[in-house]
Amino acid sequence: MNEYNKLRQLQAQDYHSGVEVTLNLMRQEKEPYMVIIGGKEFVVYPNVFSPKYCNDTEVFALNLPVRGGGGIP
Repeated sequence: MNEYNKLRQLQAQDYHSGVEVTLNLMRQEKEPYMVIIGGKEFVVYPNVFSPKYCNDTEVFALNLPVRGGGGIP
């Protein structure tokens, strides 16, 4: 295996290890808790993908337009 492929394999292993750690942290949440995204408060329940551990939700919430009534165009 060449050096480039070894590096890619290591990066993939690191990524998967990080995802596993994040998912395990989310699984430890047993009670609902509040998060603030874009200046608004949200309740996050156990067993739900949490913006507390991943900022994807905030990125989408701040960059995707939402019409009145909550529908996405």
